[in-house]
Amino acid sequence: MKKNININVFFLATLSLLFLGLLPQKTYAQEEKNPVSISLTYTKIIGVSSIFEIKTTTRIDKQTSAVKNIELSISNDTDEENIVLGKVTTDKEGFAKFELKDLGSLNKDAENFYNFTVQFDGNDAFEEASEVIRFKDAKIDAELLSEDDGEGNIVNSIAATLMESGTDTPIEGADLKVQVQRMIRPLTIGEDFYTTEEDGTILAELRNDIPGIDGKLNFEVVLKESEDYGTVKAIVETSIGVPIIDKSSFDQRTLWGSRAKAPIFLLVALNLVLFCVWGTLCYLTYNLFRIKKS
Repeated sequence: MKKNININVFFLATLSLLFLGLLPQKTYAQEEKNPVSISLTYTKIIGVSSIFEIKTTTRIDKQTSAVKNIELSISNDTDEENIVLGKVTTDKEGFAKFELKDLGSLNKDAENFYNFTVQFDGNDAFEEASEVIRFKDAKIDAELLSEDDGEGNIVNSIAATLMESGTDTPIEGADLKVQVQRMIRPLTIGEDFYTTEEDGTILAELRNDIPGIDGKLNFEVVLKESEDYGTVKAIVETSIGVPIIDKSSFDQRTLWGSRAKAPIFLLVALNLVLFCVWGTLCYLTYNLFRIKKS
C-alpha cells in the first residue's frame, strides 16, 4: 500500500513539473527592459542661441527605432555637484532640443571645459541611460570686406577670426567653412574649407553673381563638429547679391494659368459657344411644343 502511495506522489510531482515548464516564462520572470542609446551634439550660433540636439534610439528585434515621449534631464557637472538645468521630452521621432540660456554663467572645469550630462532615469519599458558631452566655448568674429581692385571692380570677401571665449585666444589650424544660405540648404562658397592662420583668421573671396531677394545674402562661417568646441556658426548679413527679377506669369491671364486667370478671349469664345448650343436646343424644344399643340 505504501509503495502505491509513493508511486502516486512521484507521478503527481512529475506532472506538476511538466505543467510548470509549459507555462509562459514571463509569468515567473520579470520582463526584460530595452536599452536606450543617446546621441548628443552641441551647436552655437553667435548672437542667437546655444543648443543641444538630442536623439534617442533603441534596438528591438535587431532593428533600430526611435524612443519617443521619454523625459530627459540636462545637468551642468562640476567636481562637487551636478546642477540640473532643465528637462525635455522626446518627440515621435526621438528628437529633443535644449537651449542653454546663458552659457557664460555656467560652471567650467580647470581646463576651461564645460561638462554636461543628459540623463534618462528609465521606465517600465526602457533601461536608464546617460550621455556626457564636454566642450570649450568658442566664438567667430566675421565681417564683409569690400575693396577696389584698381580697375573699378569691387572685390568682396569674408574675413573671420576664430577665438576661444573668455581668454580671446586665437585658435590655429581649425577648418572653417564659408557658405551662403539658400532655400533648401547652404551653398559652399570658394574652397571646401579654410584653415585658420596663427592669429585664428581666414579670408574667403566671394562671387559677385549670387542672386538674392532684393540683393540680400546671408553668409555663414561655420566650425563644424569640432571635438573641443562643437559646432560654432556666425552669420553675416549683406546686400551684395544680384537682385532677383520676378518673371513669373502667375498673376497674368495665360493658357497655363489658373481658372480665374484664363484669357479674356477664351472666356468670351467659350461662353459664346455655350450660348449658341443651348440657344439652338431651346429653339428646337420650343418648335416641338408648337408642332404638338397644332
